[in-house]
Amino acid sequence: MAEKDGIPTVAATADGIDASQHPNPYFYLDFSSSKTILWGVDCTHSAMGSYTEGSCNNPPTLMQNYFDGSELPTSPLSTDFTDQQFGGYTVSGKQYLGEICFGTNCQVMNLYSGDSVTANDWNWNQDGAYGIIGLGGASGLWEGFIQPGTYTATYSIGLARFSNPLSAEMDLKDSSTITSNITLGSANAD
Repeated sequence: MAEKDGIPTVAATADGIDASQHPNPYFYLDFSSSKTILWGVDCTHSAMGSYTEGSCNNPPTLMQNYFDGSELPTSPLSTDFTDQQFGGYTVSGKQYLGEICFGTNCQVMNLYSGDSVTANDWNWNQDGAYGIIGLGGASGLWEGFIQPGTYTATYSIGLARFSNPLSAEMDLKDSSTITSNITLGSANAD
């Protein structure tokens, strides 16, 4: 894990984000949601506060909108969604079927493309990352940690705060040197 503006982020790769142009995408985690949203290449935000309508990579949303789902199949559940909540944002867009990977652990799941943001309640003028990965109890990502033959899971997610979140940005490759304060799971190496 790493951080942006003091908020924990996780490195992952996703179908629809060109790894050759964006080799280190980072995402926020939401343990209260089972849905994963990636900010679409044509994402716009409505007028908010003193800001006029504009691209999602501009204030007040400051998102890394590089997800292009045009080459992915649409979700079999439905394609469009309207005014859904994702980590403090109210978002509309399309659903696709694609893969999210944490290192070599990959899972095919529904990916929501954030194409229109109409509210930004929690991250006003803060980096919006490449999206938000939903890790609630019903998230399809947990299936990637389950052994098919035994139906058991071995995983460990460590959460820690940097000693000085205002210091120079830490590179994602250095995140393994940070000691975890909270560990979720059963494979704690400490």
